[in-house]
Amino acid sequence: MERPIKPTPHRTGSWQLAAPDVSDCHHSETLERQIHWLLEQCTGNLENWKKLAELFEIDLFIGIHIGNTLAAFGLEPQTMRLLAERGIVLDCHLYCGSEGLRLVEGEDIA
Repeated sequence: MERPIKPTPHRTGSWQLAAPDVSDCHHSETLERQIHWLLEQCTGNLENWKKLAELFEIDLFIGIHIGNTLAAFGLEPQTMRLLAERGIVLDCHLYCGSEGLRLVEGEDIA
């Protein structure tokens, strides 16, 4: 009995889609709206997503620029479900200005 050959994931290349700016909202609301917009541009067929996930690594890169170290964001359960159903990894990068980094009061890290 011969085993089927499973294609290996591609190591390079990407498909990229950028969401429109919705900066009139709070960070979490903006993020929710952008994720929903991105997913609306793609198929809703979960079988197609499953096939893609077998062939490719699917991730949603999010870069968030914050002015201090106390900023936060969150996602609603419905949004996390949409990502999970499609096998999408949420890849978050938080960037803050060096003025917000302090190891000890008065002592800059940067």
